[in-house]
Amino acid sequence: MLRRTRRGMGAALVALGALGIGADGLAAQTTGLPLRMMPIRTGVELAGDLGLARLTEGTEEQKVTAFAGSAFAGIGPVGIGATLVRATRSDDGPDVTAFTGMFGVRVLGGPLVPLSITWQGAVTVPLGTIDSVASGSSDRPWRGSLGLGAALTIPFPVLAITPWVGPRVDYFRRQPISGSRAKGAVAAGVDLGFLNGLVLRAAYDSRVGWEPADQAPAGVSFGVGYRFR
Repeated sequence: MLRRTRRGMGAALVALGALGIGADGLAAQTTGLPLRMMPIRTGVELAGDLGLARLTEGTEEQKVTAFAGSAFAGIGPVGIGATLVRATRSDDGPDVTAFTGMFGVRVLGGPLVPLSITWQGAVTVPLGTIDSVASGSSDRPWRGSLGLGAALTIPFPVLAITPWVGPRVDYFRRQPISGSRAKGAVAAGVDLGFLNGLVLRAAYDSRVGWEPADQAPAGVSFGVGYRFR
């Protein structure tokens, strides 16, 4: 178990190091979708989500609506995932289409163990550049995330309830206003998995997307998926 944990930590650190390759960022947009740091399960899962987020800019509150499609696959202790999201703001800010790639290594749990803990890393980048009003230039803001995902599966005759929580550190390539490039965040949610493969899920994120130091947007999402085992 100790060797497995060390291998998982090593893989997570390599993933975080890879996040340092990219363009300097404009941190003033949001994907509007919680980052699901839930352990990736064995098999393949396809899902769609509706994300609702809000953020405060000065004295004004902006709302973000996002639609996303995702695919996750797990083989043994290793899992990967990809999410494509389209976010629309309530003000005149630009719409954002972003891609998130995830990688996880399970360090605790298995097919017959209800508790699962996974080292997980993710990188989120917009597709295309975003105009910066402040600098008058275009940029491609991105964020990297590294954290733990913990889930507990509670079986019932017709479904399984899986609450999960994922504390993490978000890393911004450039902090445009003040503060550290690294920011703490946490996401949590619950999945309802039925015997026929149908999955209903909801999630909450204390900080979603790219934001300056004086913003702390929160977001929720509701989705439906199907799991192939």
